[in-house]
Order: sequence, then C-alpha cells, then structure tokens
Amino acid sequence: MTLEKTIEARPSEDSHAIRRLLRLRDFRLFWLGEFISSLGDQFYLIALPWLVLQLTHSAIAVGTVMAVAGVPRAIFMLLGGAITDRFYPRKVMMSANIVRMLVVVGMAALVLTATIKVWMLYLFALLFGLADAFYYPAQQTMVPLLVDPDDLPTGNAVMQGTTRFSVFLGPVVAGAMISLLNGGNINLLDASGERVLGLRGIGVSLSVDAVTFLVSVVSLSLMHAVKPHHKTKIEKDKHLLRSIGEILQYVWKDTVLRMVFLVALAINFLGYGPAIVGIPILAHTRLSGSAAAYGTIISAYGGGNLIGIILAGLLPKLKRGQLGPVLIGVVVAFGLGMGSLAWLASTGVIAVIIFVLGLGAGYIVIILLTWLQRKIPDEMMGRMMSLVMLSMVGLIPISQAIAGVVLEISLSALFIGTGVLLLGLVVWIGFQSEIWQLGLDD
Repeated sequence: MTLEKTIEARPSEDSHAIRRLLRLRDFRLFWLGEFISSLGDQFYLIALPWLVLQLTHSAIAVGTVMAVAGVPRAIFMLLGGAITDRFYPRKVMMSANIVRMLVVVGMAALVLTATIKVWMLYLFALLFGLADAFYYPAQQTMVPLLVDPDDLPTGNAVMQGTTRFSVFLGPVVAGAMISLLNGGNINLLDASGERVLGLRGIGVSLSVDAVTFLVSVVSLSLMHAVKPHHKTKIEKDKHLLRSIGEILQYVWKDTVLRMVFLVALAINFLGYGPAIVGIPILAHTRLSGSAAAYGTIISAYGGGNLIGIILAGLLPKLKRGQLGPVLIGVVVAFGLGMGSLAWLASTGVIAVIIFVLGLGAGYIVIILLTWLQRKIPDEMMGRMMSLVMLSMVGLIPISQAIAGVVLEISLSALFIGTGVLLLGLVVWIGFQSEIWQLGLDD
C-alpha cells in the first residue's frame, strides 16, 4: 500500500518560501483546516476540566478523566503510526476527526440539555483519546507529503507556529465565553442539591469544537488525490506489529536517539501532569474560581510557545555541543517556574512565568524536532512521529492521576515536588555524556 502524495506545480524559485507554500492549494487547505481545528481543540481543553470541576468539585476526578483520555492515546499511538506509514495519512486524519466530532457533539448535547453525568465523561474521554492515537501520527506525516523537500523546514514552522497561535488565542476566548455565559438557563443540580453554574458556556464551547472538526474534514476532503510521489518501504504483507518492532529496535540501538527519548519521557512525566491538572485547580481555588483567569494562563503558555518557535527559526543554528546546555537550561527554568506556583496567587505573575516556560518549550521542541528529522529515514517517518508523540504523552495519564491524588493533600506540595523532581532530572541529564555532543550540525 502506498502513501498519498499531493505535490503541486512549484512556483518560481525566487518566490519567498512562505508565499511559495501558500500558493499550493493542498497546503493551503491543510493549513487552514488544521488551524481552525486546533483552535477548536482549545475550547475542548478548557471546557472539559471545567465541566468536571462543576460536576464533582474533585481534583481526583479532573485527573482521572484526563488520564482516561490519555491511556488509549498512548496504547494505540504506535499502531496509529504503523497504519499511517501503510495507508493514506489524509484518510486516517479524516476518519479520526469524524469520530472526534461525533464524540464532542454528544457531549455538547448532553450538557446543553442538562443530562450529562460524570460517568459519561469517562466514556467520552476514552473514545476521544482512542481517535487521537490515529489522528496525531497521520497529521505529523502530512507536511512532507504536501511540500517539496526544500520547503519542508518552512512548512513545519508554519504548521507548528499556527498551532501555537491557536493555543495562545483559543483558551482565553473559551475561558471568556464560559465566564460570560456562566449561569445561563440550565439548572442542573449536583449531588448536594446546589445549582451548578457555567454549563451553558461549557456546552457552547464544546459545540464550537464540533464545528471546527467539520471544517477540518471538509478541507481534507477537498484536497486533490494525486498519484503518490514516492512509495513507502513497508511491504503489503508485513505485519503491523513487526513494523512497530522495527522502529523500536532502530531507536534502542542508537545511543543518542535513545537518550533523547528517555529525557523527553521524563520531562513530560514530571511536568505536564501537574501542569494540566494543577493549574485549573490553582485558578479555581486561588484566582476567584475564574475560568477567564485559567484561560489567560493557558493562553500565556501558548503565546510563549509561539515566540519560542519563531526564535528557533530566527536565531543561529545550534552547533555541536550547544544543544545540550540549552536543553538543560530549559529544564532548570521549568523546575524553578513550576516550584514557584506553590506560593503565587496573582494571575498576572503566574501568566508571566508560564509565558517564559512556554517560550523555552517552544524553542527546544522545534530544535529537537529538526534534529530528529535529519536522522530518520523517510519510510519510517510515520512510525517515528508516533513514537515522538508517545514519548510526549505516554506517561502523562499516570502523571495526571498521581497529580490528582497529591492535589487532594496539598496544591503547594504538588508544585514544590514537581520543581524538585525536575531539578533532579537536570542532575541526571548532566551526567549523560551524549547530551554534551548534540547539535544541529551532527
């Protein structure tokens, strides 16, 4: 089975790189559809934890619902990458987005009709996470199939930058929407008989996300189905599990590659769970329970991410021996920044700290992705991208569940513990000799 390729006639070589990409009809459709869909995702990511809090008032519930979404995403991510390498990434994306759209439509309908129950959220989260496992590897594989190899760095930067811009814009809009519609005309009672507020705004936010999935499906369907430019080297009769084993062996046998993946796993386990679960609780308990404050903080991270990506494209290329110290510096910043949240109660100050952390993360992710793309054979790209996504999200469900349990004890303990563990990770990284040899000129 071959990969789908949609390369169109290239404009003149003297055109600006971004203009040249935007003149490609298929790339424009992909870029626009993914931007709108990513913007809608932010409405979902703000609405879901806020909905769980409104229904349960429980930090553990927030952590476990988010974890339930992450488990199938992690388990089936490598399978999603193998299927992406064997079948058409565009069709895999369309199928996954249709499933995600139906899930969100169901959630929105139940919220707006005041019939949503907590157990339903676990089911919806499970289905959504399963669809994610196939969507993300396919999405990460699309750009090399749409643009000329010479334009691949620019294409990746445009897509990553657009995603980060949506993370900057979406949460603050979603948070403001939920706050403005707080109360509404829905009179859902919780277990104690008290009226639950804010469900109309949550329902509308979920509806917005559903519409953006539809836009993405339409934009993907409008792309031309041109005969493939190159063929994958995965044979038709090769078992999917065998192809997954190949990529795992490839990474494990490469000492430097193995070290980078282990570092990514550790950073995401120690940082993302406490941030995803802890920050909404911080906003709920210290910042007047404001969804707008929560949205502002998340948007600050997205804005920092966007600037970090831009800097990664503008600053000089890191030479051999420079990438390691930069990576260590970013982890140190995360340790100090997350630890400081144990004492802070100002939306503005927290937003500034989160902005700086987002900037560092945006910069280092693009640098590491560029380094990785230079090392990996094209025929392994789908599986490698699934492994990259797995290293980013694989342990997050466990991290989220642990964070929820710790939060029931103390919010401050969660952030202090996170900071200490991240700084401990810095010590471990420093003793890995390979880290001091990394550079984009490898």
